[in-house]
Amino acid sequence: MKSGQKGEAKVVLIVIICILVVALLILFGVIAWQIFHEDTTEPQYVQTQTNQIQNDTSGDELMVLEKLAKPFVYCTDPDCKINEEDHLHFGDKLAYDPTKLKEGALESSLSYTTLEINTGEGTGSVTFNAATTDPITEWYVIGEENGQLLLLAGNTTTTNLSLKGAKGVINSAYEMDKICAIYGNGAGAESASCLTLEKLNELTGVTANLETGTVTYKDGSSVEYLFNYGTSMKYSTSSRNQQQQVDPWTQQGQAIPTYITQYITSRSPLEVKSGYYGYLLSNTKIASTNERLARVNLALNKDMWLATIGMNAEESIVRYGPGGVSADNIVVSAIDLFSSDGTENIGSFPVRPIVRLSSNVNTGIVEKVME
Repeated sequence: MKSGQKGEAKVVLIVIICILVVALLILFGVIAWQIFHEDTTEPQYVQTQTNQIQNDTSGDELMVLEKLAKPFVYCTDPDCKINEEDHLHFGDKLAYDPTKLKEGALESSLSYTTLEINTGEGTGSVTFNAATTDPITEWYVIGEENGQLLLLAGNTTTTNLSLKGAKGVINSAYEMDKICAIYGNGAGAESASCLTLEKLNELTGVTANLETGTVTYKDGSSVEYLFNYGTSMKYSTSSRNQQQQVDPWTQQGQAIPTYITQYITSRSPLEVKSGYYGYLLSNTKIASTNERLARVNLALNKDMWLATIGMNAEESIVRYGPGGVSADNIVVSAIDLFSSDGTENIGSFPVRPIVRLSSNVNTGIVEKVME
């Protein structure tokens, strides 16, 4: 090959090599651009979404849930068949947990220790704890008041409250409510108190009228036990040979509360109307008033206190004490702790709380147990 031809071949080869180099550079550039585009745009998108969620919640995850939650609707129609997470009827179960504390509540609020000075000499102090010794996991809807849902505990406390004599009578409702208040500290709750005779009567459809001396079921028939209910009795130490005719408030030097004055018509001599009665929770007249009543387990087959003070006036003595339910499911308006002759007795039973949920509670705070 001549030298001129060799020179031309070298030039052509160099041009081809340059073209290939440029092509490769372009190809690498395209690939690099794609890689760079994927690395920069997608993270920016994810970060934007993350920032948006953080802005929406202000760092509080509960706000996201609440935006998806629905307000509860309490339905009073006994024939309603709607079964949705936000639709409630009497007897529906809610997954309320008092140990999942609401904002501002402390662990210490889950326990209460009774005061012997209130419960009576020799009763001793005992501690109730909603998280350890006295957990209650089942709660049933029993109505709505002032926009608040009412929940009845599916059971009583495990620990017993001991009450004795005049002091036990006077302070019984106070101590019961203090005990049950430990269950009102969970998320969604407003407060909690103890089941009373009045609330139990309302649930069962029983009506008591001291003026007429009648206690009736919803159908108008009388309850099983009246025990001189509404009958006036007069007492004096001379006529009935008693040591001293007193009421517990007089003995303790305290004013008689208004819910007791309804029984006492005069103080000297002591004259009272008997307020003692009882009825069976198993009576079919109770179940017939509300078909859903069986779901809330009113009949627990165990003794328990009710946070209502009552009195039983007999022929020669007046007996005072809180109401209660016996193990054979008989409701009584007074369990004898103090008698007008000075006799003191002791009782030791558990209590059953009622929780009031806040008016703004919704499915994001407390869940309905779907069955």
